Amino acid sequence: MRKYKSCLIALLAVIGSLGTGAASAQNFPNKPITMILSSGSGSSVDIMARTLARVAEKELGQPVVVSNKPGGDGATAMAELLSGRADGYTLWAATKTFPVALNTNLKQFKAADFQPLVMVQVDPFALVVQSNAKWKNLNEFLADAKAKRMNVGGFGSSSPHGLFNYFLAKNSGARLNWIPHDAGSKALTALMGGHLDAVVSNPSSMMSQVKAGTLRILAVATPERLKDLPNVPTFKEQGYDMIDSQWRGFFVKAGTPAPVVARLDAALKRAIESQEFQDYLVKTVQYSGYMGPKEFSAYVKKEIDAIAPIADDFLKSIQ
Repeated sequence: MRKYKSCLIALLAVIGSLGTGAASAQNFPNKPITMILSSGSGSSVDIMARTLARVAEKELGQPVVVSNKPGGDGATAMAELLSGRADGYTLWAATKTFPVALNTNLKQFKAADFQPLVMVQVDPFALVVQSNAKWKNLNEFLADAKAKRMNVGGFGSSSPHGLFNYFLAKNSGARLNWIPHDAGSKALTALMGGHLDAVVSNPSSMMSQVKAGTLRILAVATPERLKDLPNVPTFKEQGYDMIDSQWRGFFVKAGTPAPVVARLDAALKRAIESQEFQDYLVKTVQYSGYMGPKEFSAYVKKEIDAIAPIADDFLKSIQ
């Protein structure tokens, strides 16, 4: 009888906790939400998150606070997310660095500990040089890089930008030495200061310098020329079938209740589709890439699996 009572009490406790969890999910959110970023203020991710946060506050009815936690190719921000509760009140602004890093220098983290929530935008890769550089197109630059090692900079060591540089070197036979920076903007500053030969970045990060005539984009990694950059040829046009983009989105900690994930997804989707956020995308030459949790999770897994076979060789190339 005593054993029966103990089992009954335990069962009632479980049922009670489930009811409390359902109630808390139903009332979500009832306090501010935090967006953790792996990069510093002023970066493309930072501007995206702050723009989206302003709109999302109206959808969620609570303040959305942006917190910059740069360091370790995202390790600092990732650890911050995992140290908290799986309750949906902390979001991490993830990028394509996530599948690259999990295969290379951040193997201590496991994909299963993260729940992809929404993909927000895509931003194509581009190779840029100073406007007064002697190279007028991609092939002129690569021809010189086959004869002499070129220093190419960009965000992060084991980053998607570094991976793109790796593939460009592999496909062309050029000697492209990757110089990592803790922000893409710092790599562009180094380029303008004459400390680099080129930078792998994204149009959104360099448009002001391009329009000012300070920088020249040699190629963009899109299927066709961008309508905002009609005079800039694609990599494919110049003989290199390289089509790739930086994606940006948000993750929550694995184990976050499904109703909370659904509430966040719906609110962020409306925020992404809002006129204010769409105007921001147009202004910064970026493109909406919305995916919900199921589609985004499958997409991230596919990228992790695709990078795995070349991860070791990529790491050797940047050491």
